[in-house]
Amino acid sequence: MWSGAPRQGMLLRPNDAYMIPFSLLWGGFAIFWEASVLRISGPNAVFMSLWGIPFVLIGLYMIVGRFFVDARIRAKTFYGFSNRRAIIISGLFSRTITSLSLRTLTDVSLQERPDRTGTILLGRPQPYSSWSSGMRWPGMSQYSTPAFEMVPNAKAVYDQLLEAQESLEELTVRYDYLYDFTPVGYVTFNPHGLIREINLTAAAMIGRDRGRLIGAPFL
Repeated sequence: MWSGAPRQGMLLRPNDAYMIPFSLLWGGFAIFWEASVLRISGPNAVFMSLWGIPFVLIGLYMIVGRFFVDARIRAKTFYGFSNRRAIIISGLFSRTITSLSLRTLTDVSLQERPDRTGTILLGRPQPYSSWSSGMRWPGMSQYSTPAFEMVPNAKAVYDQLLEAQESLEELTVRYDYLYDFTPVGYVTFNPHGLIREINLTAAAMIGRDRGRLIGAPFL
């Protein structure tokens, strides 16, 4: 039904209003510390020099590196949804595919920008997630809410997604009604021969409550 990609290139995010001053403060202090300890001599000089290197690297990443990493990840990210599922393909060094059922998808929300690009959150927002938006720390993506991030014409995509959800819900209700109340009994088994699904007609034929038959052998 729809496919797209996030906005490309280097860009600023709302959280950069405080991340840029913070990164300059962090990086400036780390570089000053490292430059200071390199001028001293003594038994602890080597240890103190090595101690400051990770802080300098973190500072440089926050000041400059994160913008390049963010742009690279967005360049390798693709979005799409059908009438049943939403798909996110992303990953910097390896490809990760996230597939979400529209039927069970709740708390879909839109964050739109003045230029009509926006982010469609596919779930409940995580607390303080906006603070680290665009930072791309290793391993942190698993704690973020799946989203179609910075897509063009976000409102139109959002409306189309909600329409697909409504259509799927109507189809599901219609299927459930036909499945349960058809005059023919239907039973679905799992690979072990246990009942996975059974309609009301089949349960009435057997003479047992449907809830007790789920997960039980047919015979």
